[in-house]
Amino acid sequence: MAQEFDFVIVGGGTAGCLLAARLAATPSRPSVALLEGGGDINKPEYRRTAERYFTVAQPGLDYGYVSTPQEHARGREVPQARGKGLGGSSAVNFQVWSLGARAEFDAWAEAAGDEVWGFESVLERVKQLENLHTDGLGKEWDGYVKPDPKYHGYYGPVDVSIGHIERETKSFIDAGVDLGHKRNLDPNDGDPIGFSLNSSTSLDGVRTTSASAFLEKGIPPNLTILTESRIVKILFENDRAVGVVKEDGSQIRAQKEVILSTGALDTPRLLLLSGIGPRADLEALGISVVKDLDGVGKSFTDHPMIVTCFQMKPGFTDRMGLTDPAKYQEAIKQLTETGNGPLLGHFSSVPHAFLKNGRAYATPEFEALPKDAKDLLLKTGVPSYEMVIGPLIPPNHAFESADDGFFSVFVANMNSQSRGQITLKSADPKDPPSVDPKYLSHPYDVVNLREALREGLKLMQTPTMKEHFVRPIFAPKSDSDEDIVEFIEQNVAGLWHPSCSVRMGKTEQDGSCVDADLKVHGLSGLRVADLSVTSMLPSGRKLSLESGVRYPQIVAYVIGQIAAEKITREYGL
Repeated sequence: MAQEFDFVIVGGGTAGCLLAARLAATPSRPSVALLEGGGDINKPEYRRTAERYFTVAQPGLDYGYVSTPQEHARGREVPQARGKGLGGSSAVNFQVWSLGARAEFDAWAEAAGDEVWGFESVLERVKQLENLHTDGLGKEWDGYVKPDPKYHGYYGPVDVSIGHIERETKSFIDAGVDLGHKRNLDPNDGDPIGFSLNSSTSLDGVRTTSASAFLEKGIPPNLTILTESRIVKILFENDRAVGVVKEDGSQIRAQKEVILSTGALDTPRLLLLSGIGPRADLEALGISVVKDLDGVGKSFTDHPMIVTCFQMKPGFTDRMGLTDPAKYQEAIKQLTETGNGPLLGHFSSVPHAFLKNGRAYATPEFEALPKDAKDLLLKTGVPSYEMVIGPLIPPNHAFESADDGFFSVFVANMNSQSRGQITLKSADPKDPPSVDPKYLSHPYDVVNLREALREGLKLMQTPTMKEHFVRPIFAPKSDSDEDIVEFIEQNVAGLWHPSCSVRMGKTEQDGSCVDADLKVHGLSGLRVADLSVTSMLPSGRKLSLESGVRYPQIVAYVIGQIAAEKITREYGL
């Protein structure tokens, strides 16, 4: 006999864990099932902030998806990470707590026809969720970072912190000033432009996940969590969703709603497998059509990025100090037993720059963009690209001395123009989705990333950096257009910010899949609450609002929060 619940939430990720906890805690105490395809990964060995850039590589924490061969990336298949286990991608991401530009959220609200998705409304949800800790900020950081209390919360369930900052962070920000960019003391105030220090979802060297924030303090009896429960199909009676089918064939029924929270890669996949999507595509695979909804899987976007690495003189960074395995294990022991030690500072800070791209705006490729796309890119606070320092050392690189330092610079397009698609390889639910981001398929994206990378190369030649600089380790052969573009095509990757594949809009006639209440067009009892719903500009021009809001973790939490509010209000919970 099938298990039955009031609400069935498919996907225990960033939005899903929050949504399940919020619904279960309402006064009416509805029965809620949270179904997660992975296991319980809320373990200390997976939550060290010092390993934030490498957690996703741990066995069993990622679904291991890859893209189709990318035409504009030398035919390479590019990895497409998706967190597997309770907490989802909040358990394996880079832990960045970054909001975005006021203009982007307000455009999303206009596209959806609901002010709840506008900046001021979203900010109120962020403040409810956030518990910002700044205890680790000393006086030496005055002039570099100063969160404005108007834009932050201090009592929410999601621990967020700025502190234990690495020494090269100041050099990065100062080098940006050398180039003529401004410092931004609080990039989460609605205008992220400038060089800044962003907060992280961590506290005292330990990662905050959606599972740790919303499930760790106790699970109420009306919330059932089923891990290792991969869902392969949504059940319908006429046009109403009434449950789901697990991989083993068993059913779980929903009296009120099924809510998909499986992310921008798997939510369209599950909809398509269930007969919701473009009719011709479904019929070609022999899938019975429940709802002909052309937008499912389309408009998919990600942030294309490129990484460079440079050797620096001894003393520039502390990061090489823990490459010795014995020292690293000792540091782990110290952090575990005392909550202190060198791991508190190892990869602990997130120095960022979100920047306009004046050189790209002066190109024919920019002039050829539609007016609405150009208008958005030129609005206050809307970034064209990101620059961030990270941990990459190319494989097989041998440093001349154990004391040598390194400095990696990432650049990534924001508000990319290229649009991809999520489709099915077959009707077999065991097959992974076909993921085609179409990286760099729009000519402006190539120009934008080229000029972003050029700025990264210029950064290394500023007075601040030049005194520490030794040589490039992994970079273009020169700063010519041809060499930079060649390097990009050979090495471009995704920043693993998939979005917009089940996008929000007013009606299905505008190409959208869900409305502002997150309900799937033309069906009842079915909602989507994850980053696949992030929207576009009102004109229908496929310009991703998520691409503008940069690091999407904070948006995923907000989507879960707004979904909980809308469902609670509709059912009087």
